Amino acid sequence: MYKNNSIYSRPDFYIFSEDSLFMQKEVFSHFKFSARGPIKILDLGAGPGVIALELAKSIPTIQLKQIDLIDLQGEFIPHIKQNIEACVDKNKIRIFQGSHFDFPFCGQYDLIICNPPYFFAEAGRLPNSPNRKICEFYKAGDRERLLNIFTRGLRKSGAGHILQSNKNSLRSDLRIC
Repeated sequence: MYKNNSIYSRPDFYIFSEDSLFMQKEVFSHFKFSARGPIKILDLGAGPGVIALELAKSIPTIQLKQIDLIDLQGEFIPHIKQNIEACVDKNKIRIFQGSHFDFPFCGQYDLIICNPPYFFAEAGRLPNSPNRKICEFYKAGDRERLLNIFTRGLRKSGAGHILQSNKNSLRSDLRIC
């Protein structure tokens, strides 16, 4: 579904993998949507928006207050917009282009999700595409700064979900704050 036959629009440099669908299923199985009022979701490094939009399709409309998608790369914005049109109520979606490190977080989200880069730039050969490099590689200190966003952005009863990978498998780390 997410390889070459994807139903989602994406820039040519971005390659879908099963991690987006895996993360959506993990979040949906752990987060108690029915036990909460309308929720606000933040997708950090949203790319084309696959994870947040898959979640939005799974949540009853009445339980979804807002989804904010933020990505550094402007190349993703037209694809996010196209994917929103095909999937969900666009009035509940906001798109931000820029660094999530500069975004003003203030304890407003019930759920923060992130499928961050898996690799450190110092630990391997970098791709030729600068856009793909941003998608796949952390810079020194970025992981710690990313985790700080969860602390600042979540409500007291909120949950953060970040996907991590090792060489052989994906795992989903759920952090309740």
